[in-house]
Amino acid sequence: MSNSKQLDGTLVELRAAERSFAAAGGSFLALRAVSLSLRTGEFAAVVGGSGSGKSTLLNLITGIDRATAGEVWVADTPLHTLTEDDLARFRARHVGIVFQFFQLLPSLTALENVILPMDFVGVLSTAQRRDRAIQLLEQVGIREQANKFPDALSGGQQQRVAIARALANDPPLIVADEPTGNLDSHTAHEVLMLFSRLAREGKTILVVTHEKEHRSLFRKVFELADGQLVNAETASSRREVSACTG
Repeated sequence: MSNSKQLDGTLVELRAAERSFAAAGGSFLALRAVSLSLRTGEFAAVVGGSGSGKSTLLNLITGIDRATAGEVWVADTPLHTLTEDDLARFRARHVGIVFQFFQLLPSLTALENVILPMDFVGVLSTAQRRDRAIQLLEQVGIREQANKFPDALSGGQQQRVAIARALANDPPLIVADEPTGNLDSHTAHEVLMLFSRLAREGKTILVVTHEKEHRSLFRKVFELADGQLVNAETASSRREVSACTG
């Protein structure tokens, strides 16, 4: 990422990024020349129908997968050049991932689930990891649930534990794949408002969602169709449209 990008606060940048996969009839292009950027502290969404390329885009940004063409930069790091081991190390320190189905380990308490990513990185002492995990559970509003196992928690509480776990190693980027897909509308709104607060506190949040009623919460909305970026909407552009049609 160029120095000018660092200075303007850009955290994520894709430059004509593509991802192709081998298929029976040849290669299949799942993502086509996508260029986009996110600045530190932005709260953004990726929308699109099934097969539009949303998951592929997230996999490139998180380093789970790599681009077959173009460039992917996150936190001043060219992910498209890294080895698999380097990508794993990068992901552990710089990206927090929140899943639709929570993916908490059922044999661990909420507190232990949050501590686990810190165990992998090994920067903090055991006591420091526990203290940080408690602080994170308090930050997401469920400190009193620390010693409960996932099956004793509601869906909303499990998702808050998952968010605390994603924050464990203090990554600058949080990526959430349909994080409200298994929640009722009230709880879904609470979770998205929590993400919004985290963005105001400096985290960059990128959410894949199909829920159009929450669109106004996001500063940016990227719309994909057939692997292409077909629209990039900002909060300011929505206000301009509203003013023109009001």
